Amino acid sequence: MNNELKRLDIDPADVEIINPRTSSRVPDYVKDLCEARSRKGMIESEAFRWMRRRAYYGAMMVKRGDADGMVAGLTRNYSETLRPALQIVGLQPNRTVAAGVYMLVLKQKVLFFADTTVNIEPNAETVAEIALLASDAAKHFGIDSPRIALLSFSNFGSVDNMYSHKVQEAANIVRELRPDFIIDGEMQFDAATDPDVAADFPFSRIQGDANVLVFPNLSAGNIGYQIMHRFADAESIGPILLGLNKPINILQRDASVDDIFRIAALTCVQTQLLHEGESVGSVPHGIRRAGISGGI
Repeated sequence: MNNELKRLDIDPADVEIINPRTSSRVPDYVKDLCEARSRKGMIESEAFRWMRRRAYYGAMMVKRGDADGMVAGLTRNYSETLRPALQIVGLQPNRTVAAGVYMLVLKQKVLFFADTTVNIEPNAETVAEIALLASDAAKHFGIDSPRIALLSFSNFGSVDNMYSHKVQEAANIVRELRPDFIIDGEMQFDAATDPDVAADFPFSRIQGDANVLVFPNLSAGNIGYQIMHRFADAESIGPILLGLNKPINILQRDASVDDIFRIAALTCVQTQLLHEGESVGSVPHGIRRAGISGGI
């Protein structure tokens, strides 16, 4: 690794490389982990095993403030890396779920797709919370007025079905919690994004101009973003993991160097937001690093 740093003209002294198996921080991390999970069956020997794993060690670095953020998961399944983040860093106060969002950059617009990575078959309350998380993310990344479409296979009650009802209920929950939000559903993708189709539904608050698209389940969300990325000439940035106490993002296993760079940059933006509030353009205080759990 030192040879590669030198090839890139990077001074190895400027980069901290940590081996969890030999790190002097492990005993303190083990103590912290045992205290935090003492009533969840955690014992010292198991805590030592956890802390020898990169994703667990990195998550503990973030929790304790030894790193400001983490990017991990290139050589692990998504769920294997998500689990340490949830177990150690945990969710934000008043949040009950995490969610993954992709930013899709098209020629004329930017779209946010959620949830694409976490919640397999969310209920109405979870869909509503995903919508809130995705809308906040869109604002943080430069969308002044998020316009949220809750997607389904039907439009505004055209099919009397439990799956349509779930999305309708989610829309009602968001309206109650945030009456200022521009949101509608259930609706099909074309009604959400094509003004000509939306003209058939003049009562809808979304007139083909949605920029935050919330899918009814993980299958739809994951397939949807991949189709857009592969066949619509859309640049995809993500997945951005939302809802955690600290900035942690998990790579897809086929992530390119550019993907890793973008996710690392977004993790730094999330860190900046954590330090400075909601102003994307503000200057961060005290950012130590967005640690990349190498190997990963």
